[in-house]
Amino acid sequence: MHKKYKKDDHQDHLGQYGEALIKDMLKKRGNVACIYSPDDGNPHYLDGIALVKKGLPFFFEVKCKPKLNHFYATGFDSSQWYHYQQMNAIFPVYVFFVDHILGSIYYASVNTLVKNPFFNDKLPKSISFFDLGCMTELRKLTQTELNEIKKLN
Repeated sequence: MHKKYKKDDHQDHLGQYGEALIKDMLKKRGNVACIYSPDDGNPHYLDGIALVKKGLPFFFEVKCKPKLNHFYATGFDSSQWYHYQQMNAIFPVYVFFVDHILGSIYYASVNTLVKNPFFNDKLPKSISFFDLGCMTELRKLTQTELNEIKKLN
């Protein structure tokens, strides 16, 4: 079994805020019937599963982090990436990014990310990086949302 991820308090509050933004957006889109997510405060593999009115359910993960400073890319721990790929064999997995530097929320499916890795010798090998060009922007963050993220960051 793979390691579950426990966030520290700072990351936990920021993560909860980002997850709330994504869950709210998914519900408002109209095709999501129900969202299940761990809410017991324990470490978890993914942030939730969305049951859709028509089609397959999907897993989702929310990352509250900006793009890299010197590259048009983002990333996350490689062990998490490995786990997302395994879960993608069961149901599709979507990774959402709440990015206060670009001021937007964007996402990509694991199927898209696997085709768009980003490599640079200056970046750590323990992180899997992805080209932002493959991401789909959902919307811009409001000034209120940006202020809240700034407070939590």
